[in-house]
Amino acid sequence: MKRFFTLIELLIVIAIITILAAMLMPALGKARAKGKAISCINNAKQLGLMHALYQQDYEDWYVPVYCQYNIRVNWAAIFWQSGYVTKINHLFCPSVVFDSGLNFNKDYNKISLNWTGFNYPGLGYNFWFVGSSAGHKNRGKNSIFPYGLPAKSSRIRNPSHVILHADSRYTRIGLTRSYYRLDHIMRGDGNSNFGVVQPWHGGVANVLWADGHATAELTGGTSASAYQRAPFSHGNTTPGKAGFENNHFYVD
Repeated sequence: MKRFFTLIELLIVIAIITILAAMLMPALGKARAKGKAISCINNAKQLGLMHALYQQDYEDWYVPVYCQYNIRVNWAAIFWQSGYVTKINHLFCPSVVFDSGLNFNKDYNKISLNWTGFNYPGLGYNFWFVGSSAGHKNRGKNSIFPYGLPAKSSRIRNPSHVILHADSRYTRIGLTRSYYRLDHIMRGDGNSNFGVVQPWHGGVANVLWADGHATAELTGGTSASAYQRAPFSHGNTTPGKAGFENNHFYVD
């Protein structure tokens, strides 16, 4: 004889399933976030390999942060156009949810070589001391390299403490996105068009160091707190003070 569930029994089963789902959802969310953080740090390691290959091909020079020929292209576009990037999503952090105003194809199939898309890779590049010589009085400045020549790897002092790339945020008010360049300080002068370290991964920022190793640094939940904690705790933690640039962004 067949026995059917009563309405009360069905409601109890539904309630149990709902409770179990509510218990599992936070764990699934954390697992998803952890997976994105792992993907991002793997992208950082891939960037380290791209730099190593570029230096082999270009006599030890780092890729310029950007250069001006017929169009202005940045380091991410150069890596892509030159074939150092095997998959374009290696340039982007899956944890960054871009603001709706960004003209950006999430499939990474229609990114122009100029600024659309390539301006906002997941990991900002050391602008002042590696990608250009802006921090060294614009050495070699010309029309192609408006902020001076990039560094050579042989010039970098203490490369295990020099940041090459890090999770970044564009600071223009009203926009949520990562940024191609990383400034060496968290400035308080109201400038709203530069990149800062951003802990996109639950208070953690992924960092690629100049010696090629990548780390996940617990920096706090905001860009401001990132500059007061690791990875800057190796030296002075106050931007602009002696020991801050020397330990984390300085080259020679």
